[in-house]
Amino acid sequence: MGDADSPEKPVPKEIAPLKSWIEIRNQYLASSYSETYQAAMRAFSQWEATPKVSVSIEDWKNAVDLQIQKAKSLPGTPRQSANIYDSQEVDKISAVGNEFPPFKQEDATRLYIGTDPRKATDAYVALLDQMEINGVLKDINISLNMEELREGQVTGNMIIVYDPLSRPDVLDKVLAAYQNAKRTSPEPFSLTPRQKAAVMRWNLRAFHATIDANLSFVEQPKYRGGSSFDAEDSHRILRTFNFSPGQLTDTDWVNQVKRKETRVLYVPDDEKRIEDGKVKPGDIPHYERKLSAPALVQEGTVVAK
Repeated sequence: MGDADSPEKPVPKEIAPLKSWIEIRNQYLASSYSETYQAAMRAFSQWEATPKVSVSIEDWKNAVDLQIQKAKSLPGTPRQSANIYDSQEVDKISAVGNEFPPFKQEDATRLYIGTDPRKATDAYVALLDQMEINGVLKDINISLNMEELREGQVTGNMIIVYDPLSRPDVLDKVLAAYQNAKRTSPEPFSLTPRQKAAVMRWNLRAFHATIDANLSFVEQPKYRGGSSFDAEDSHRILRTFNFSPGQLTDTDWVNQVKRKETRVLYVPDDEKRIEDGKVKPGDIPHYERKLSAPALVQEGTVVAK
C-alpha cells in the first residue's frame, strides 16, 4: 500500500470507441481462457518493468479516507433516474435505477470496474453522471464496494454494474457511459502501469472476461439471482481446475489451465452427484459453464461414461 508507481502519460483526449456488447462477448468466445491470459502476460511484463515511487502509508490512507467520506455522503443525494442507498447488508453504496428489473428472469450480467482506491468515489460519481445523461441509470444497479475501498487495495471489483436481464442495448449504453466518463473525467480512472497489471491479473484469476485495464464482466445463470460470482462461482471454477494451494506464477497458472480447460462446470446439484460418485454411465448431467470461457453462461449436457 505504501508504494505507488511512476505517473503514466496523460490520457489522450480521444479514446478509441469500444465495440458493441455483442461484439465484445463474441470476441471473448473466440479465444480460450489460456490464450487470453497468455496475451495479458506480455502486457504484465511491460507494465511491471516500470519503476516505483514511494508513497507514504499515511498519505495513501488519508486519500482513501477522503473517498470513504465522499461515498458516505451519497445516499439520499437526489438523482432523477435512481435512488442511492447505503446497502449495509452487502457493504455497498448502491444506486438502484427506477426501472431496475428483478433478478431470476434471465441470465444476469455484471460489469466490474477497478480503480485506484484513492480515486474510487470520484470514478463512481463520474459514472453516475454519464449514466444519467445517456439514460441508462434507470435500468441498472451500480454499486461502490465499500469493503474494497476500506481495505485500500487496488483490485478489479471496486465498482460493480448489474443488469439482471443481460440486455445488449442496455449494456451498450453502460459501455458508452463508461467511455464518456473516462473521456470527461480521466483522472479517477487512471491507473499506473503496475496498477493495470494488478487489476487485470486480479480479474483474470477471478475468471472475469477482461475488456480493458479497468473493466471486466461475468454472466450469472438466472437461478443464481443477484448472488456473488466472486464469492461462489469463482471458487467452484478454481476447484474444477484443481489448482494447487499456494502462490502460482502466471506461467504455472496458464500451464494448469491448459490441462483442464476442456472441462465444464456442472450445475451445483450434478456437481455434487459427480463428487459423491452417484452419476452412473448413461446419466446426463447438466453444466452451466465451459472452462475455456469461464465468465460466460453456456449451458449444456454430457452423457456420463
